[in-house]
Amino acid sequence: LEEMKYTTDCLARRLVQQGARLGKSRNIPIPHKVTEDNGKSKGMMIGGILGAITGGIYCILNLINTDGIFRTLWEIVKGTFVAFLFACLGLLLGVAIGRIKDKRIEKQRNIQNQVEALAQLTKDEARVKKELEIRNQLIDQSKRLVAQMRKMEDVLDKLYAIGVVHPKYHGLVPISMFCEYLETGMCTELEGHEGAYLIYEQQIRLDKILCKLDDINKNLNAIKQNQYLLYQSISEGNQLIEKVVTQNNDMIHRLGRLEQNSELIEFNTRANYLATQALGDMMVFQALVNN
Repeated sequence: LEEMKYTTDCLARRLVQQGARLGKSRNIPIPHKVTEDNGKSKGMMIGGILGAITGGIYCILNLINTDGIFRTLWEIVKGTFVAFLFACLGLLLGVAIGRIKDKRIEKQRNIQNQVEALAQLTKDEARVKKELEIRNQLIDQSKRLVAQMRKMEDVLDKLYAIGVVHPKYHGLVPISMFCEYLETGMCTELEGHEGAYLIYEQQIRLDKILCKLDDINKNLNAIKQNQYLLYQSISEGNQLIEKVVTQNNDMIHRLGRLEQNSELIEFNTRANYLATQALGDMMVFQALVNN
């Protein structure tokens, strides 16, 4: 019962932690306004080149029909100016056309980015809503486990009230050690100068065993030699907790109902059975004592 109470408490805490990670909105980045200047750059280059070529052709044609060196020089100067003028006009025209194209592309991209961001936001809102429902289921699971743990505590109080174990040694660690001492033949009774109480106190003073559950959890493998029964109990409990949590994760991924977790159902059934069996054993013990 002490082992089951401890495992139930750990499992309830673990389910609360599992639910705490759910139902949180993701940071959907706001799309920045897209600016485009590729069309403007290309238009500037193409327009300038075409303008220069047009002006150059005009200059060549005039030179072919020109007589006299002075007139030829004049035509070269004039043709160069015309070519420059055509190049500037072509450049300006190319920039204007490129900017119009850029604006159209910018508008299309901005609309597309906004649509994609809105779709992500809508999808995330749906996920958050579903995860909040699942988190409530996890909270219900943990509440039922806490209620079950309280029931086990009541049963333990009744068992301890019989007076077999001194109140100083109520708890998972001393009880598991007493069971180990008795099962391995280190002692045959709790009290006395060779009893389980004395062995337990001596091992604590010599730092041969750990008595705090937090320390035991952090150094579980370290207690395997001197606190084997406790090591086995906590290890089995941890494995059971992992099975419950893993099945919850699978059901969360498939958006299933967590009350259908077969591992948790089996755990609760076993806990109820142990509590009922303990009360039955207590009644038998009391009847034997009274007789």
